[in-house]
Amino acid sequence: MHVARLFVSLHISALPTFIVYSKTSMNFGETTVPLNYHFPEVIITGRGAALYQWSNKFLGLSMVFNFTNIGYEESLTLHNIKWRIRTFFGLRIEPRLFSYFRISVEPSFPSWTA
Repeated sequence: MHVARLFVSLHISALPTFIVYSKTSMNFGETTVPLNYHFPEVIITGRGAALYQWSNKFLGLSMVFNFTNIGYEESLTLHNIKWRIRTFFGLRIEPRLFSYFRISVEPSFPSWTA
């Protein structure tokens, strides 16, 4: 009797990026408006994944999250949030299947003799 083993894998990570100094401005036609810097201006990139595996099949979900907070709240602030979620399904190929295709490649090097 074959017993199916189930595996679940989880992964979560985040990478914060702090902008130490920024001198930017916005242009509207002929008008230039300076954007005041306010610490901390931050960009956070987060990642997560879940993988479910049984027998030789696997099903998963991966996610990427970007959060941006730039500007000074009294003049102009930019908050931006982006999400991307993907799902996937696959089959694991058994290593013994490769033994049926016995391919041997011998490298050939050019002769450098004159």
